[in-house]
Amino acid sequence: MPITSKQILHILEEYKDLFRIRGMRVTVFVNPSRSDVVDLGKKVVRFLAVANTKEVYIWDGLAAVHSEVFNELGIPYHGIEIMGYKFPTDVLYGIADAERGSLKMVNSHPLEFTLRSDRGDADNIKLFTELTSHDWRWVDRYVQGTQDYVDDIIKIFKKA
Repeated sequence: MPITSKQILHILEEYKDLFRIRGMRVTVFVNPSRSDVVDLGKKVVRFLAVANTKEVYIWDGLAAVHSEVFNELGIPYHGIEIMGYKFPTDVLYGIADAERGSLKMVNSHPLEFTLRSDRGDADNIKLFTELTSHDWRWVDRYVQGTQDYVDDIIKIFKKA
């Protein structure tokens, strides 16, 4: 009997790992299902969306910051260092509100950082350009409004 798309989806939506970060237990889900979001039981969720693997990782937004989970997951780093911080150019850092089992995009610090920073800084512009060059529509399956958020940030950037 051939495997169905629903079975494949179930395999892709999985519990990833449990990490101890700064003494706190942090549960991370990959390609989260509605029940994963409910099980997490948090209103604020942080996420990483990895462009080349099409994986979304979510966890309690108060338990760990993006760079900590990024490092624990061992995601290959391709990016830019700005003011001592490493920013991947193929991974979208985001914050989402969780409500009734769904996630809604609220913020992406690297994108908004670029808007708030010295716009003449070549590294900030390169980070912004590389992050926004990716098609993030696939993330909407897990975090609603991600591509709309990115498109809105691009419009603001072009107006400034």
